[in-house]
Amino acid sequence: MISLPKISFYSPSDLKKAGEHLPIIQNYLPLLSQNLSESFKKRQIAFIECALANFFKKSSAENVCRYWSLTADEIIAQKWSEIGLDKSQIAVFAVGKLGAHELNLSSDVDLMFISADGATYEKKLLANFISSLSERTEFGFLFRVDVDLRPGGRLGPLVSTVSQFEDYYGNYGETWERLALIRLRPIVGHSNTVTAIEDLVPKFCFRKHLDYTLLEDLKSLRKKIQHHYPAKDDNSFNLKLGIGGIRDIELFAHALQVIHGGRIPELRTRSTTEAFGALKKHGLLPEKDVEFLVSTYWYFRYLENWIQSAHDQQTHLWTSNLTDNSKLVDEEVKLRSNQVNKLVTSLLGEAKTETELPHEVELQIRWLIKHGFTSDSSHKTWKELMSNHVLSRKTERDEEQRLLFLQSFVLELEELKSDSDLALSLLLDFSKATRAKATFFTLLNREPLLIRELAWLFSISPYLGQILISRPELIDSFLLKTHAPLSNDLTEALDQLGDHKLLSELVTSSRFLTEKSVDYLTTSLSSAADTICKKILDLTLGEIKHSTLSILTMGKWAGQELGLRSDLDFVFVADSEVTEYDHKVARRIVNRLTQKNRGGSLYPLDFRLRPSGNAGLVVVTKDQLEDYIKTTAKTWERQAYLKSRHLNNKSVFTREWAVSRETSTSEFEELANIKEKLFQQNRTDNQNIDLKYSPGGMIDIEFLYQWTALKHRIKLNSANTIDCIRQIAPLPDWNRWSRKLIENYQLLRTLEQLQQLVSMATGSSLDPNSPSFKKISLLVQISPEELGYKIKNTLAENIKIVKDLDPNKS
Repeated sequence: MISLPKISFYSPSDLKKAGEHLPIIQNYLPLLSQNLSESFKKRQIAFIECALANFFKKSSAENVCRYWSLTADEIIAQKWSEIGLDKSQIAVFAVGKLGAHELNLSSDVDLMFISADGATYEKKLLANFISSLSERTEFGFLFRVDVDLRPGGRLGPLVSTVSQFEDYYGNYGETWERLALIRLRPIVGHSNTVTAIEDLVPKFCFRKHLDYTLLEDLKSLRKKIQHHYPAKDDNSFNLKLGIGGIRDIELFAHALQVIHGGRIPELRTRSTTEAFGALKKHGLLPEKDVEFLVSTYWYFRYLENWIQSAHDQQTHLWTSNLTDNSKLVDEEVKLRSNQVNKLVTSLLGEAKTETELPHEVELQIRWLIKHGFTSDSSHKTWKELMSNHVLSRKTERDEEQRLLFLQSFVLELEELKSDSDLALSLLLDFSKATRAKATFFTLLNREPLLIRELAWLFSISPYLGQILISRPELIDSFLLKTHAPLSNDLTEALDQLGDHKLLSELVTSSRFLTEKSVDYLTTSLSSAADTICKKILDLTLGEIKHSTLSILTMGKWAGQELGLRSDLDFVFVADSEVTEYDHKVARRIVNRLTQKNRGGSLYPLDFRLRPSGNAGLVVVTKDQLEDYIKTTAKTWERQAYLKSRHLNNKSVFTREWAVSRETSTSEFEELANIKEKLFQQNRTDNQNIDLKYSPGGMIDIEFLYQWTALKHRIKLNSANTIDCIRQIAPLPDWNRWSRKLIENYQLLRTLEQLQQLVSMATGSSLDPNSPSFKKISLLVQISPEELGYKIKNTLAENIKIVKDLDPNKS
């Protein structure tokens, strides 16, 4: 069992000294006296213990990384149980450094989810699990989660079955995936699934007979990796990705493990140190080389922990002047990395740092066509992109950086096998927006994961691409997945809130495209709207005293189901008599939500659901609203108020008021007529499918549960569609169909939001013959024909269920 000195071991002067070099410790120590959850407290204590042990060298870097990994294991297992997934047939596996129990202090945790064949699970629970680990709170975050290392990568299902795992890696797995799975390790979950996967992995990673093409693949892999990273400069070195750095040492060890592990079982280990030990024992590496590589690996990991524990940020860049003896460290890093490069080169060939992208435009066009671009895109878009020269005083150096970035971008697109022409077009606009500044290319070249993220987003989503084009300054925040603290200065705050909204859309949509969890997407977008509107309300109430104004959210916002490009439905409510101060606050809030700021206007607004509609008062009192809903409101308005939620005043109980009186047969007939009119108004004569307004679409399901609530006068605990269906589920017949309704509704909502992302079209109508439909089918991993059939089948199934459950069918 690994143990590190407790925080109490260190004197106040020790903590002060550490805090001067590692500022985050000064932030985290006061948090320990606050009311933290068990998992947050465990995380922050462990982080501080690791950072201090590393800083004062009270333990080896290897022990620090193992201690941090074991803490991550405990928290992941604890969250898995808290969410309720311990009862599922899913197992959680760690990949990468966590898999080897070698996690650094501010690293992502790479996780893979595998289920038993035929098992079912609730996607929302899994999304909640991932969010519980990665979402930032006022106390920080637990762990950033990366789920890209899975069968099929980003385009693969978030949860693969054992059979899918076996089929993918048995038939399609690439060399780099064989290396990655060496460190696959179960953390928590279904024991039979764990056993099945642990039986399969060695068969994929290690072959009994030497594969003569493997070494060439590994040589090619190293060259491809190094194409993404600039050469070392005199002032900095990327400890992880630089030539002769951490990645090179791992690649060297894993290559030898894969080559010889089929014949030598001792090499089938996740531990870097144990792997080198086995290589020495079996005469595959000289003792002096093993001792050098192991010591260098953990020396670089020590430095990596140092720079990451300063601000709890994922960085690998060692720069001069970080420590009092930086010159000595710089020399040590240089000597060690050069020697590592010599050893790795002896096995895997030289890592070239020059670009393979030709300098002449005509040769570049041939190179692009070779890598999958159309002739039209290569000739037109690329030529314009290349004419947009880098802005710099050091043109030759920075132009090389630009070419290196463009090459990496193109190679990522080739690997993604997505819409390369769209990506190139958006990259052109992005380059214009950044004015081809050298600093952007330098940043991107230092963050290869960001290049991959950009290539992915630009090739899939013109909507997200346009966000980055409109605000390229968000790149830093997008990389770190962090929001800047909101200012209390109104002008500055409004600009920040615009960026907050755009960044929320970028981060959550990027994850949604990977995980397809529509609950996570809509909850996150609604939470961003809550934050923005609460901040504006607070700032406005601070300007205008004597107002008791609150906001009652309506519709999708109330249900925390806000989608992309949605407007905000809400009503202003005052505690007692409406004053001129209340009207001033309301007007200013409306202006601030709709005025143009740095990132555009915040939200379009909709007030049609206020009492008496567009003719009604902008601000109503709580008593007026209650009286209106209970006595005067039309049935469709009472139905609408079932989807309401207070933003800042818990005394407004509109959902209860909406069911305070019975609904007559004639009133239900009126609601049925309204629904039919909606269907008629949105009906199309072409082949388009409307996911919302077609019979059996989302509106049908929403109306069904709302009519049932009115019929049985159910006091709904939530405005969320899925939560409401679950609450109504115990009713006769509903228990039979509720799970299917939830599944079908989530499918339609997922497709609707994917449509918003992969095209610039608004609304919920899909054209089965459009390029965007083909993109959606690619994302959900079925053919366009199968997707069309699945949608039509789902709508038909919903029509039958709605007919069976119609509360007024008698």
